[in-house]
Amino acid sequence: MTPATDLKALRRASARAGLISLLGALIVFAGLGYSSWRLLGLQAKVTAIQAEIAELTPIRDQLSAANAALDRDNHELSEARDALASEKEALEETRTKLQVEIESLRAERDRLREGFQQVKAIVAAPGLQRQLEEAVPLSAVATPRASSARIDARLSRYAVWIEVPSELRGRIARVSYLFNHDSFRDKHPSSTDASADFRVEYTGWGCLDSVVATVVLKDGDRQKIVFDMCALIARAGAEARPEPTKVERAKAGVDAPLPTFEEPAEVPHVEQLDRPIDVPGLVDKRRLVDPDPVTPGEAQKRATRPTKREP
Repeated sequence: MTPATDLKALRRASARAGLISLLGALIVFAGLGYSSWRLLGLQAKVTAIQAEIAELTPIRDQLSAANAALDRDNHELSEARDALASEKEALEETRTKLQVEIESLRAERDRLREGFQQVKAIVAAPGLQRQLEEAVPLSAVATPRASSARIDARLSRYAVWIEVPSELRGRIARVSYLFNHDSFRDKHPSSTDASADFRVEYTGWGCLDSVVATVVLKDGDRQKIVFDMCALIARAGAEARPEPTKVERAKAGVDAPLPTFEEPAEVPHVEQLDRPIDVPGLVDKRRLVDPDPVTPGEAQKRATRPTKREP
């Protein structure tokens, strides 16, 4: 083989090697480009996933907090369930005791009914009921009442009365009241109207903190009841203004009418007692005595005889 032939073969081999090297380089560059493209895509996905993770992190924290709250609620519910179970046991025990007490009360009720029927039969005996009524003092069952109604800026309409059980009203002849205040012209009004609870009314500036009611019975007995008129009016929710004295009126420079009763009743005769009535808040300690018909001569003797004084 000649040297020229060898040179040609060497050139061809070099050319093939160059082509192969070039093809390898192209393949390598193509792989690098594909890898770079894939890497960019993966980086974009990683960025998106990181953004999603950042968004989901607060949700995860909220879910954790909610889970902790649920755990606390579950613990509290468990404690409440245990407490309810204990309370249920206590209620069951209480119900058992109440059932026993109810049975005992029912038996006591039956005994009381039987006793009431026996007492009712005894009270129904002729004359016994009236004796029981007469034995009860009216002052123990009588209830004083008072009211006021505004007329204008200064005057009001005041009323007092005595409430007694209807079955005892027939024992009362009349009720007299003592309004011991210097502004009253008629200090001793009285009423015989049992249907109106022996009510008296007057128009004035105010109420009194001490009123004496004398209950005159048909058998001649008298029972006194002292009450605070202003307190009764205030308790009923109305305005309770104390009646001003004449001195207070003069200081205020007011020329107002004195309290007047629309239908003045007969004024009872007033006698001085050997011992005054001890009534707190009253300046004039007197009591009411039923007026009795007297002859002109007896009236003259009473007018000229000396009054009895407290020793």
